[in-house]
Amino acid sequence: MVIEVRKIGVKVEIPDEVMSNMARYEQLPAENEKGGILLGMYDKDNQYYQITDFTVPTEHDNSGPSHFVRNKDVAQKEINRQWMESDGLVNYLGEWHTHAQVNPKPSIVDLSLLRQIIKDHSSLWPHLLMLILGQAGSAILIVVEQKRKRRMQFKVEVNFSNAGVCNR
Repeated sequence: MVIEVRKIGVKVEIPDEVMSNMARYEQLPAENEKGGILLGMYDKDNQYYQITDFTVPTEHDNSGPSHFVRNKDVAQKEINRQWMESDGLVNYLGEWHTHAQVNPKPSIVDLSLLRQIIKDHSSLWPHLLMLILGQAGSAILIVVEQKRKRRMQFKVEVNFSNAGVCNR
């Protein structure tokens, strides 16, 4: 699936295999949130992001029914490993986690995390991604333009195989 955010000229590819693997972590009622980081490549000439992988929840993460905090050390080791194995092509693109909602929306904590990542210069690329998986195959992709701190968000379906377009 390729999602296009026309207003800022960005495309984000989420391969079906990545989405179906991630969908296995759907949060059911009374379960803890799950999450990790998004890894992939960025083509600056075309402003094209490709999510190639994601980290899975670990016992080192801190989570509850309405929060998820990934372990930074575990995530950094995976970023370093994939960067080395790809000769510097694969790197950190953003965050992913679950919400126990059919139509997930970013929480105040989610938006605060995005602001903190931008402030810390933790991402090399011009945009930061956050994917929140909801229930029943729903998801929302948030694209933050780091320079302007403009947040673009829109809903994408996990099982949707055609290209998605956001005209915002």
